[in-house]
Amino acid sequence: MPDPSIGAERIDRRVPGRCRSVRAHDLVIVNRDPEVKIFLEKVIRIGELSGKWFENATEASGYLEVFMPGLLLVSVECAGQVEDIGELRGRAAPGLSVMAVGVDPSRDLVVKAMAAGAHDFLFAESSAAELSDKLAKLLCIAARARSVGEGKSPGLERVELICESDRMKKIISLGERVAASDATILIQGESGTGKEVLARHIHQNSRRAGKNFVAINCGALPESLLESELFGHERGAFTGAHGRRQGLFEMAGGGTVFLDEVGEMTPAMQVKVLRVLQSREFRRLGGTKLLEADVRILAASNKDLRSEVREGRFRIDLFYRLNVVTLELPPLRERCSDIPGLVAHFSRRLAVEMDLEEREFSPRALETLAGLQWEGNVRELENLVERLLLLCDRRVISTVDITEHLQQEISRSPEETTALSSASLDEVKRAHVSRVLHANGGNKMKTARQLGINVKTLYNLIRRLGIGS
Repeated sequence: MPDPSIGAERIDRRVPGRCRSVRAHDLVIVNRDPEVKIFLEKVIRIGELSGKWFENATEASGYLEVFMPGLLLVSVECAGQVEDIGELRGRAAPGLSVMAVGVDPSRDLVVKAMAAGAHDFLFAESSAAELSDKLAKLLCIAARARSVGEGKSPGLERVELICESDRMKKIISLGERVAASDATILIQGESGTGKEVLARHIHQNSRRAGKNFVAINCGALPESLLESELFGHERGAFTGAHGRRQGLFEMAGGGTVFLDEVGEMTPAMQVKVLRVLQSREFRRLGGTKLLEADVRILAASNKDLRSEVREGRFRIDLFYRLNVVTLELPPLRERCSDIPGLVAHFSRRLAVEMDLEEREFSPRALETLAGLQWEGNVRELENLVERLLLLCDRRVISTVDITEHLQQEISRSPEETTALSSASLDEVKRAHVSRVLHANGGNKMKTARQLGINVKTLYNLIRRLGIGS
């Protein structure tokens, strides 16, 4: 059996803000590029993390099966190395987060890496400190998921729904009423509005509450891998299928399967999911035996599926199978009264998770947060609260702290600082986005990457803030 300490950078010191339940062998790195190795060693050193290094997928695959780490980084410098991602995902546990990493990769290489099963692409040109924070957060998420699975079934950890707005209260009330049945529910709303949180709440109020809740993002995986994740596979079903593996429909074990971003499924996958909904049966890839799908299916999409049906991109029969009950989650900007409660909840939870002193937000700071547009919704708010807890020394976080956070990456003169200190938050955002866009020669893909948002969100920002108009 491999020793997790061999080749790993073992560091015993603890850093405030790091999750204490992360194991020494939870981070695995597959890399053969010297430049990437230097960068990642710096990232690991800054975060006082531990990593197990391998030079190729063959060496790493056995380790993944034995130790079941939480995070895998795969260096991708050419198309041939992209195949490592698919091979390693096929050998690992379903919950493993896989990140590709490279130095100035081409757009085509990034697309191929994501199609092969990487959840994200990390650029070696990024800030080592920021990437270290991101890896630490991903390792914490993996550790929390593992602790939930040790001693109780996934999905039994109670979720807390925070809401003050009448609109959200009505949605939650409806969700609780229909939870008692086995009706399929479609949850719609922008990214980051809390669709999975609501799905978990419905599961926990259903007759299947004592069983597993398993979730999958249908837009994050290529079709072949998504099919394997959902249905499982038999030994030899495809290259790298070295043994039988259960899919999510089996792993749910009479519980709930949550299909996130269901609108991203290919037409072929739509047919296969429809067949499960109709017959309540399925086969593993490469198998002949029919298995019962004793599960409840909840689905979610940030797209308007009715429009997708009209455009011919989504099957109408599958839409009606999923759309027995629809719950439409409003964006955070349309329920600002929920922000104080969410901020307090995130502050308490994150302070415990990261071993930090709990902070308060001043009334003016909460008013400031309520005035933002929140393109990333609740997820963006949680990210901001986390960064403020880590970066602010004061017991009470103020509007000044929030404004400084939004300005921190802008390189400017003292005169610009004075002007920005009295500017509105939208003006600060406009200045920041404009500068980054200009620095990248108008390249929106590079700008979005540097800002840490997707290209669609960047276009929305440009339009809303009137940049370039």
